[in-house]
Amino acid sequence: MANELLEAERTINITSAPIITSEEYDGLNFHRDRSALTEQQDWAMRRYEIESFYRRIADETIVKFDDNGRKRQQIKEYEILIAEQDWLSRFDLSDIEQSYHIADRKTLVKRQQLMKELLTSAGIADEGNIRAGKTIKGNNLADFIQFCRSHREQIARWYGIDVRKDIAKKPAQQLGIVLRHFGIPWGKAGTLLEDGKKVYLYEVPNKELDELHSVIRHRKCDEANNQWCAEREDMSELRLFNPDENLATQIKRQI
Repeated sequence: MANELLEAERTINITSAPIITSEEYDGLNFHRDRSALTEQQDWAMRRYEIESFYRRIADETIVKFDDNGRKRQQIKEYEILIAEQDWLSRFDLSDIEQSYHIADRKTLVKRQQLMKELLTSAGIADEGNIRAGKTIKGNNLADFIQFCRSHREQIARWYGIDVRKDIAKKPAQQLGIVLRHFGIPWGKAGTLLEDGKKVYLYEVPNKELDELHSVIRHRKCDEANNQWCAEREDMSELRLFNPDENLATQIKRQI
C-alpha cells in the first residue's frame, strides 16, 4: 500500500511538472553536477525524459508503463536487437546509452549477433526476429543451455545477465530473464504429458509484443514527434523558464 501511494505521488509530480526544452534540460543537468536542484526542477527533468523518449505528453498511463525508467532501458536494448547491422556499425553510442564500457563501444554488432544466436538456439527467434505465439517446450532447450554455458562471460559482460548455475534444471526461467532484459513478455502457455511426465509450455504473447513494436514505431514517427512538439507549444504557459532570459541566471534564482 505504501509503495502504491508513493508511485501515485510520483506520477502526479511528473504529470504536473513544468515544461522544459532540451537545452534547458542540458542546462539543469550541467548545474546538477555542481549543486542540488529544486524539487520542481528535478520533476521537470523527469517529465522531459519520459516525454522526449515516448514522444507524447506525460500522463498517468505512460508514467506507469515507463516503470521509473526500466521500460525505457528495455526498449533501447530491444531497438538495438532488431536494428539493421549497417546502422549499428555507424551509430554514435552516446545517443542511446552512455553506460557501456569504453571497450564495448564498437561491439554493438557483435552484441546483437550474440543475442540473435542465443534466441535462435532457444527456438524462439529466426535471425533475431521474435516468433510471437510459438510454443516452446520447457524440456526442449538443450541447445539454449549449451549456448549460454559456452558464452557465459560475454552474456554477463555485454548484457549484465548471469547464467544460472541450475540452468540445466530451469532453462525456461533463464530464458525468461533474457527476454525481460528486452521488455519481451514471456509466460506459461499450458502443459502436456510426455512419457507420463508433465511438460510446461511457454510462449511470447502476440498482443504484448505488438504493443512493444507499437511504442517503437511511435518513437520513430515524424508525425508523432511533430504532434508532441505542437502540444508542448500549446502548453507554453507551463514553461519553467522564460526563453528570453539567461538560463543559468534563472536556474540559480529559482534555487
